[in-house]
Amino acid sequence: MLQGSKPGSPVVFYISGHGLGHASRTCQIVGAFIRGYPEIPVRVVSGAPVWFIRERLGDAISSLEDRTLDVGLVQVDPIRVDRKLSADRITALLEQWDGLVDRESAHLKEISAGAVVCDVPAVPVEAAHRLSIPAVVSANFTWDWIYQGYDDGSAVWKRAVARFRRAYARADLLLKMPFSPSMENFGRRIEIPLISTPGRNRRAQLEALLGVPRERLLVLLAFSSVPLEPEAMDRLARDPGVRFLLPEPAKVHHRGFQTVSRRAIEFGDLVASVDVVVSKSGFGIVSDCIANRKPLVLVERPDFPESELLVREAPEYIPCRVVSAEDFYEGKFLAAVYAVASDRTSKRPAVMGGAALAAEWIRKMWYPARGQRGG
Repeated sequence: MLQGSKPGSPVVFYISGHGLGHASRTCQIVGAFIRGYPEIPVRVVSGAPVWFIRERLGDAISSLEDRTLDVGLVQVDPIRVDRKLSADRITALLEQWDGLVDRESAHLKEISAGAVVCDVPAVPVEAAHRLSIPAVVSANFTWDWIYQGYDDGSAVWKRAVARFRRAYARADLLLKMPFSPSMENFGRRIEIPLISTPGRNRRAQLEALLGVPRERLLVLLAFSSVPLEPEAMDRLARDPGVRFLLPEPAKVHHRGFQTVSRRAIEFGDLVASVDVVVSKSGFGIVSDCIANRKPLVLVERPDFPESELLVREAPEYIPCRVVSAEDFYEGKFLAAVYAVASDRTSKRPAVMGGAALAAEWIRKMWYPARGQRGG
């Protein structure tokens, strides 16, 4: 039986520091939870940038701890994975695993945690299970599924898959997001819709901020750094009808490219205000584009298994084209940009509201209704 939670027992959200997608969607769940259940304290533990989480949650959470409890994969840039360094860091994590579980269990006991929610570290699931604290995983994939795609016969990947899978199996509930594999390792699964909120179209303000004419095609390169070589940027900048934008903290000094301050226009509004988005195939940006009905050019990530699911399913909801990583790096994707910008084919409407539904289920797990496990 799960232990009952006392008033004041916090919900602790553990967020992977791999990229920003995990933090983006979990912050929306946290926000929905705080709005719905303001009497329950919320703590966040994450290796994601503190500024990114504070920008979305402010001081609404009880505490924010900058700690890393998973390594995900080490990336060379937003597209490519460093397999050797990833294997080295995963090996180090596995060697520290038992000690991390011990320390996290002690921490959860000290703060009288009422529930744990993970996207998608596995160590806290095991720590919560040890104390009979409800453990919820909210995700569209788990690291064991990712790592099995890297299994080249070496021991590290097999050990990682087995250890993560065993830990995740101890979760009391999976909040299963769209664009996900079967995830049958979890005994109890609840499917939730997309987690994204449409931004405000601030096109006029954006054009004034950038000093660009109204007829210019605005293309958002949704990357936190500039993954293009100068030669590729030169090729793209030759088209006078297009202006390429990057969100902070990316920095760019090249004609035809501009950085947009997050303080001036937040990311969700930026997505809503441009004509086309170009990005790696990641859950967060695909969800944002669907929420804003924004045409999308996806860059394949052959080293990341999630990419295949997103590349297959995104075109059902929005105009979408896929370009290879090679064509992207060489700046050969303008044809795809123009193709999605002019695509008027009918698309399937998406069901939204995943954050609110996730918050409801987390509340049920925190204090099971009528004393029943999970409501």
